[in-house]
Amino acid sequence: MRIFRHVALIILLSAPYLAALAQPAYEEASTENLDIFYRVWNEHYGLPSWDVTGLFRDSRGHYWMQTSQFIVRFDGERFTYIDTVTPSNNREVQFAEDVSGSIWYNVYSNDKTQDVLRIVEPLTGKRYSFNAYTGVAEPLENNAATMRMYSINQVVYVFSTVQQKLWCYDGTWRLLFTDSRPAIGSEHSYLILPGPSAELFWRLDYGTRISLVNHQNTIIRAYKNLVKPWLQIFYTNYQLYSYNTDPNRAGFLKPYSLLDSTVLTNASQIDNFMLNSTRPYGGMYIDSINKVTYYIDYQKRLMAYAHATQTTTDVLAAIGGHTDILSDYRTGWRSILRYFSVASDKAFQILLLHHYGYGLLQIKVQQKKFLAIGAGHSYRHVAAKGDHLLATSATMMADKWFRIHKKTKVIEVLPIPGLAQSINRVAGSIWLGMYNNKILILDDALRVKKEIFVEPDVAQIKQVGNNEVWYASKTGLWSMNIISGETKKILDTEKPALWFHQDQKGDYWVATQNGL
Repeated sequence: MRIFRHVALIILLSAPYLAALAQPAYEEASTENLDIFYRVWNEHYGLPSWDVTGLFRDSRGHYWMQTSQFIVRFDGERFTYIDTVTPSNNREVQFAEDVSGSIWYNVYSNDKTQDVLRIVEPLTGKRYSFNAYTGVAEPLENNAATMRMYSINQVVYVFSTVQQKLWCYDGTWRLLFTDSRPAIGSEHSYLILPGPSAELFWRLDYGTRISLVNHQNTIIRAYKNLVKPWLQIFYTNYQLYSYNTDPNRAGFLKPYSLLDSTVLTNASQIDNFMLNSTRPYGGMYIDSINKVTYYIDYQKRLMAYAHATQTTTDVLAAIGGHTDILSDYRTGWRSILRYFSVASDKAFQILLLHHYGYGLLQIKVQQKKFLAIGAGHSYRHVAAKGDHLLATSATMMADKWFRIHKKTKVIEVLPIPGLAQSINRVAGSIWLGMYNNKILILDDALRVKKEIFVEPDVAQIKQVGNNEVWYASKTGLWSMNIISGETKKILDTEKPALWFHQDQKGDYWVATQNGL
């Protein structure tokens, strides 16, 4: 357990204050399929406090957050102090962005007498009260703890759990919806979200029920039993989507619309909201460039699914052994789940995770450009056949070759009569060049169907025409007619030929023990 002692720091903020400290260096971790780069931002690198209790990304790609005493903006490299706040028993500040790019946030006080909405212009740092900015009196009760604020396409929405009213600001402040039901038990809205049309709203109750309702509170559709360990729900494009995070169940990582069951194919926006007071739900992000999908699984872990290899990785577990501070993020799944956010950083994607008391964790993940397949053996030549790789052994005394499953990485050791040196696909069959004076032709079941006696030590075989094969051997470079089996020497290399290659001009290069 860490205990931090801080000296009180007082900064008078009449304008944004830039914290220009050195950046933490990226540390690296890797798995079989992924390369992971990460760094931890804390007080040593410009973050004004280890306590980060809010995180919001604006349209410029900047992140806004609350620390123990400040509202701070983060551009991926440095922090800018925006406002001071009073410590508030770990309550989370909520952020939103309006059509002009101004950022809305609420400020708490422990005695609940000074909870206010504030608006700041990011470029100038000028702050406004709600009344001065909108030109109307603030209709909210003086308690920000009962308020839910968010923005969609730079329209600000504010919902009061006490008044059961939803307002919006799109240049004009106006009331959108009122839940007129008696506030009895779970029959009480925890959150109201705009629906797929201007007349419809998603009503999320304190219980497990989700309803699609109209302005008159008439239920159009109702959904129950959505709280399942493997089920995640997120909100985007004015719809709610559910998806399965258990790879052993049908529909793995396919987001289905609650409205019409269509599958969302470009789930790149992350809008996460608490669907009840005890269970947070999270969205997903599909990195189409690197072909990696990020999601929170049914065990509340941050996972990366690599589409090329169809494998999943527990990201924090993969990097947890590199620095002890990362183990604390695994206990902070609630914060990770609610603020699983993505921004662009050159060719990489950035995941920003926060945990109260442990700073800010910045992660970028990419699939390995080179994957290790068939480890544990040495290979000389490789040929592809469907979902498998066929390889000869690089061990001179081994009378065996290998079949490697690309997806499962399972290695099968196959016996062979003799010592195989080279392998390639010729006219739809597998040809093996042997150390003795033979070429073996195999059928689809990898059984020997024909033997051809040639010069010894066939180091490489390659089809160069419809009916012509070239092969490098101990005595030089040779040509063979596939139909007749007739052979002729193309090049006498004096020393054994090892391989040959045709360049873009059509010239052939031959490597021998005596040079190129």
